[in-house]
Amino acid sequence: MKVKTAFASSALALALSLIALPAAAVSPHSNWFATRYNTVGSTFVNMSPSASTFCYLSRTAVVDTDTASEKATCRVTKGGVVWTLEAVLGASSDADVECSAICYNN
Repeated sequence: MKVKTAFASSALALALSLIALPAAAVSPHSNWFATRYNTVGSTFVNMSPSASTFCYLSRTAVVDTDTASEKATCRVTKGGVVWTLEAVLGASSDADVECSAICYNN
């Protein structure tokens, strides 16, 4: 009886371990960068196709937003055709923003 219980426990543990593994893991597709230095406005970068990839914001770096009116933003948006990475500076006298995104194949 102990052998059956040990075997059943081992089989259950193996099954649970295998279920936890991703069946078709996603694979890296590309890295993207957008920057904006000292000037108000937006910098857009069209990234990979939105139908076959998933993209996310991986890094932001904001420098010299030292007044209340200076704003810096990074955005990743999914469009109908491609993902877009955007670096935005609001009212800026000396601010900088650097944005990075990573895309994976679905």
